[in-house]
Amino acid sequence: MINLGKKLSMKSRGFTIIELLMATIVIGILASIGAISYGNYQRSLTVSQLKSDLNGVASAMENSRTFGNSYPITVPSTFTASPTITLSGGSNDGGKTYCVDSSSSKDASLHYYIDSINALQGAQLGTCMTRTGCYLPGFVDVTGSATYGTSDFCVMKYEAKDVGGVATSQASGVPWEISRATAATKASEVCSGCHLITEAEWMTIVQNVLNVASNWSNGVVGSGFVYSGHNDGAPTGPQVASTDDNDGYYNTNDFSGDSGVTGGMVGNTQRRTLTLTNGKVIWDMAANTAEWASGVAGSGKPGVDGGGLAWREWTDITNPGSLTVDPSPTGTGISGASGWDSVEGLGRLISDVADVSDRSFMRGGAWPNNVYSGIAALDIRYDYGDLSTVCGFRVAK
Repeated sequence: MINLGKKLSMKSRGFTIIELLMATIVIGILASIGAISYGNYQRSLTVSQLKSDLNGVASAMENSRTFGNSYPITVPSTFTASPTITLSGGSNDGGKTYCVDSSSSKDASLHYYIDSINALQGAQLGTCMTRTGCYLPGFVDVTGSATYGTSDFCVMKYEAKDVGGVATSQASGVPWEISRATAATKASEVCSGCHLITEAEWMTIVQNVLNVASNWSNGVVGSGFVYSGHNDGAPTGPQVASTDDNDGYYNTNDFSGDSGVTGGMVGNTQRRTLTLTNGKVIWDMAANTAEWASGVAGSGKPGVDGGGLAWREWTDITNPGSLTVDPSPTGTGISGASGWDSVEGLGRLISDVADVSDRSFMRGGAWPNNVYSGIAALDIRYDYGDLSTVCGFRVAK
């Protein structure tokens, strides 16, 4: 017979303090994981909305440009942003390009932008102010140089062309040949911060180009010659360029391996394209038209003492002058450059050491100048307002 009053041998018991603490910790961890996951989910939704709105803005900007021939200075009224998204920006260079920023009231730490140059790649992380690189159409990036005190900058890929009175970097059209004074004005009108290429910027490109093996005929820096562009006078006059960077002999009547001689120039020297260390290609820096730079020299011009005004090989200079920027190949600091001259395709210098009048810098070379032309060629004999029939210009920013 069972004794109902007998106590059970198994007694129920409560949780210990340690067990309760562990349970609390586990619950806290799970809650934190849930909160983080939800936060990440919300953040992902916000990012998607920012990007979606910016892609919509890009389409609206293109539609506005189609009907108005330029990008608007603000986001088109035809596009309405999402309720939590704020859009700002537009075009600030006369409708040539645009950049639009986006932010969200749900997460102030998120910032995306979209611009006309990279619109096909969609919205980018960051802001219009923090983006890096060159965003002007027809411009390429150039790596700065400690030698010349330059930071990274942008420069026209092609010589400036006159498109409705606006200096434009494009392959089509012949170079815009104007005075140094007018070139400086037209350059400043291209965009905020745009200017006629400076002597320091020009020499930065020279140093950059000379350090790239593919710019030398033998594929080794310092071996053979640097390609010197259209400078043999055949065909006559400055030539339009090509949009195909692989067609560097475009409109020169020459080709790679061409051993024919015209105007004293071997055909295969006539390549018009030069490659920068960052892989970008630039056209007609060595010749086609000469180009105004912003440099001006009074006293301290390089040349030959007592030699008067004459074309000289850089290797024949007896007085290096005292210009702020050393314009010679030697100044690049590249090994062997002190012995390079027109034989290496660098062009020559024309200057008068005794001349103390202010003279503007004409760089590169013109289509009929033969061995005088080259990427390091320098002509210091024109006044600020002089109009040369063989001199164009290039804009930098």
